[in-house]
Amino acid sequence: MDDPPQPPRKSYHLKPKEDFARANPKRGEAKKSAEHDVYAWRQDERTIEKSGGLDDITPETPSNRRAKDYWTALITVNLILGSIGWWGRENLFILASCGAGIVLFTGGLTWIMWGVIRRY
Repeated sequence: MDDPPQPPRKSYHLKPKEDFARANPKRGEAKKSAEHDVYAWRQDERTIEKSGGLDDITPETPSNRRAKDYWTALITVNLILGSIGWWGRENLFILASCGAGIVLFTGGLTWIMWGVIRRY
């Protein structure tokens, strides 16, 4: 049996370049205006910043208020929970609850003060 002959392959091509008309100017051919010159505008802004003293950067001194507030809250709450646990030491539930409260509060306060809050 003879197979029927296969049709020739189709070839696809782009149109010749002379058929396209350029709608926009080529890169670098656009006329420059002083109104839209970003580099000149930014340079003007920098000279204003430097003349006003806004360019001077000084490192911030770390605040000691965070550590003071941390230790105050930690000692106060742990003393309260520890006192309740000491007075209720005959009841295992109260003792365990106060111990767990101390652990959770200490961990939570430490995480909030030193992990979550960046600037205090």
